[in-house]
Amino acid sequence: MSEFRRREYKKFLDNISKKLEHKTRLKESDLEFLFYNLIELHGIPLPPTELKPYFIHPNIISDLFIEVINSSYLTPKDREELRKSFKSVHNSLEIQRSNYSITFRILAPGGRYPNVTLKGGSCKYTINNQFPVLVTKNENKKDLFADKSLVNWLSRNELRFATSVICAPESGLYHFHFTGHNKLEVDNDCLKNIPDTLRIYFLRELLDIQRKFTPIGVRPWHRQPLSDVNEYEFDGYHESIQTFLKLFDSFDIQDDLLLRTSNYFVKAIMHWDNPINAEEAITNTFFCLEGCLHLIQKKYEYFSPILNLELIKKVFKNEIPYGENLFEFIREGYDTRITLVHAEPEWGSEWDPFVTSEDFYEYFKICRVLLNFVLIDRITKDLD
Repeated sequence: MSEFRRREYKKFLDNISKKLEHKTRLKESDLEFLFYNLIELHGIPLPPTELKPYFIHPNIISDLFIEVINSSYLTPKDREELRKSFKSVHNSLEIQRSNYSITFRILAPGGRYPNVTLKGGSCKYTINNQFPVLVTKNENKKDLFADKSLVNWLSRNELRFATSVICAPESGLYHFHFTGHNKLEVDNDCLKNIPDTLRIYFLRELLDIQRKFTPIGVRPWHRQPLSDVNEYEFDGYHESIQTFLKLFDSFDIQDDLLLRTSNYFVKAIMHWDNPINAEEAITNTFFCLEGCLHLIQKKYEYFSPILNLELIKKVFKNEIPYGENLFEFIREGYDTRITLVHAEPEWGSEWDPFVTSEDFYEYFKICRVLLNFVLIDRITKDLD
């Protein structure tokens, strides 16, 4: 079978090259021809009629075409021999790059998901065929390395959305669970002509097509099977929608301290879903808590990177119910933080520091309280 597929791939590239190699720019009819042949090569059904025209876009066809030359069916020698044929066609695709890109994710089991659609800015969370999905619109930087680490896991708006979802309810640990799988990114130009009512369906169809081009395996770049929809947990969120919108609108994605604090916050509860990562969940919670204290003093116009504990204690006393006791409880937890973070604290190393589930739940709830206070001056019932 592999040898048969190898011959089919080589034949495909040769035939496409012979038909299109003399064209410096592919017309819409050429794009249609290339798209339909890519679909047939992989034995994939054509998209639904109402979506089909939107797939005839050079960016989308380019991504699918690249998957052919990258296929595991071809040997390195095959790729070298076919490089000229590939380039002759690919160079005639006029790739569009606008100011924004769209990220579409099927979220993973392990979270506790709102059972309603949520919209904030140009971002949307909804449920598609019983799967929770998140769509965010993110700025394209001219410098590809200007805005992100090479190992960054979320965009600014995804972090903003996830933090707001966790913080909005009066109680209960709603949260998203992210993985690197079942995700796609496309330039916003690909969606400019698609009606809003069809965009989620288009993105899901495109992801399903791209998954067909990707072999199943255990490596990060391999395809993972979609989960059973029965593995997801949904719960009522209607009463929290307005608070979610306030939090989302107040979240400044240019505030690096807020983003870094939220990074720890979102990761902490994801770690808690796996008992093996319980220590990491508690550690990230303490990191988030430290970020919250910095955000509080920044809120009161103290911009030093060193914590002003006297100022923070005063804010807790005057602005937060049970604030003095809460401040002391946070200070008490600092020894636990040191033991988890440092291999050799001054009182000696412990390979298995004593922590309990309450170390996560209590301090995570405090982080929720403080993020609400920082963003919208709200005190949740977590302190009751």
